[in-house]
Amino acid sequence: MTDIEYLAGRAPVQGEGTVGEKRFYFRARHNEWSLEIGDDPMSDLMEWGHSEPYGDTPFAASHMPEDEARAFILKACALYLAGAPSGFEASEGDATA
Repeated sequence: MTDIEYLAGRAPVQGEGTVGEKRFYFRARHNEWSLEIGDDPMSDLMEWGHSEPYGDTPFAASHMPEDEARAFILKACALYLAGAPSGFEASEGDATA
């Protein structure tokens, strides 16, 4: 289950919430969006992450509409719950590394 507790902002668009029992942090800035999951996903101890390019201008993601951001959060959380491999390198503190 995914619970989006906060989603707002411009340059960057940011969101926070939970997926399962883990915290997530979403960020859309410049021409990319990313989602990190872990006990403290905003630290160097994130456990899983996913990112994708966005838009066709250098700052398109910085002004991403909230409904699109919500859809990307749900997409990334579904990948995580399905057991997809992380798109990021595992952090030093990651117990699964």
